[in-house]
Amino acid sequence: MVVVVVVVMPRRVPLHAQVLQHIADDLGASGADPALYSRCAEFFIQHGHFDKAVKMLIAASQYTRALEMCVEHDVAITEVRRRAG
Repeated sequence: MVVVVVVVMPRRVPLHAQVLQHIADDLGASGADPALYSRCAEFFIQHGHFDKAVKMLIAASQYTRALEMCVEHDVAITEVRRRAG
């Protein structure tokens, strides 16, 4: 399995988006339901935070959509990691 890690330059992010990102990061450690990651991704897409949306799509195993978003919105892919297992 290939996991794409996206790193972009930070910009000013509204507080609600920061809170959601923090929650999503915490969920990543627990292996949450992919549908929850998809909902987080939709929130970030609606608010123009495509880099964060890509991370959520990857967590939801929506790799094709994540790559399409990278191309459409010029999100840089900086690292690829393989998960053990």
